[in-house]
Amino acid sequence: MSEEEAKAEPPAIAGLVVASRMTRLGAHILDSIFHLGAIWLGFALVGMDDLFRQLVLGEIEPSLNLTMNIALMWVVTFVLLNGYLLAKRGQSLGKYMLGIAIVDHETGRIVPFTKIMGLRVILPYVAGYIPPVGLIAVVDGLFIFGDSRRCVHDYLCGTSVIEIPRKTARERGAG
Repeated sequence: MSEEEAKAEPPAIAGLVVASRMTRLGAHILDSIFHLGAIWLGFALVGMDDLFRQLVLGEIEPSLNLTMNIALMWVVTFVLLNGYLLAKRGQSLGKYMLGIAIVDHETGRIVPFTKIMGLRVILPYVAGYIPPVGLIAVVDGLFIFGDSRRCVHDYLCGTSVIEIPRKTARERGAG
């Protein structure tokens, strides 16, 4: 096998195929849409939907109190949307829909929920609010173009995102 052919093959973790960049992007877009909707719904349920709309449209500047409420709503809605799937399958809703999952980079096993929340979710979110450190979000996304297809948050957490092997009709019990 030539060096070019070896580079064309997707990398593998513990015999599993690393998810494509486009599939990861698709899952991220789906998660963002679901999460924004859930945040808006959360604000609507507590009577703050008009305030949230004004903020999104740039009609008001966020106060520290509003910023803290948004952060709290962000975490609560993220856990409500994705907590069960992340804990049991290593998947957000978008990753579930597109057949990919977060696994330990060394073993290929599901990563503990607390580790995913702390190092892959909350740490990058909080870092985004610190002006010079906030640039890490740009760098984080650019890392996906490396040969390993891992973002900075993957390196921090020791994870990779892999394709979930699809079952054939025979494996599902169809004759």
